[in-house]
Amino acid sequence: MIPLMIAAAAAQGTLGYLGQQGKNAAIERAMLSAKAATDARISQIRAATSQKRGELFRRSRQILGQTIVNAGAAGLSLDGSVSSLAQQIAVDAGRADMGILSNDQANVAAAGSEYQAQTQSLAGQAGSPIMAAFQGGVQGLQLGLQIQGGMDAFNRLNATRAAPAATATNRLQIGLPSYQATQGNYA
Repeated sequence: MIPLMIAAAAAQGTLGYLGQQGKNAAIERAMLSAKAATDARISQIRAATSQKRGELFRRSRQILGQTIVNAGAAGLSLDGSVSSLAQQIAVDAGRADMGILSNDQANVAAAGSEYQAQTQSLAGQAGSPIMAAFQGGVQGLQLGLQIQGGMDAFNRLNATRAAPAATATNRLQIGLPSYQATQGNYA
């Protein structure tokens, strides 16, 4: 009886331990994948920001160049109103650049927050292999007890069915006449 319970407890405990180790390894791989995906996303955000800033500065220089050419073609001096217009173009470009950088920071922060939430969720699923082994062992012990109880009941049932015919000794004990083979008569 005890070997069966020990075997079942050991088997379930081992399965629990190995199962939790496998789950923890899968969680670790998922965390690494989430980190790689977040790094790639931040890289894409930074590349898009750099591209937008480059386009903004090219466009503002283009506008400034067109303004100077048009002023020169019109015979205007580059002092005064043209200079003020050039300054306004630079201010507008600076404000647009600040907006682009602000969006970049917000997008990077959002990616970081999503990564943290994902890793917290994954970490919550991790568990102790030792605790899983203990829980598995208790379950195995219960299973062993149930199996052993069933086997004991089955053995008792078979023992009752296979009981030998009443012997002379137990016939006397229960009050039945016994047959004495040596004399050929009933007592």
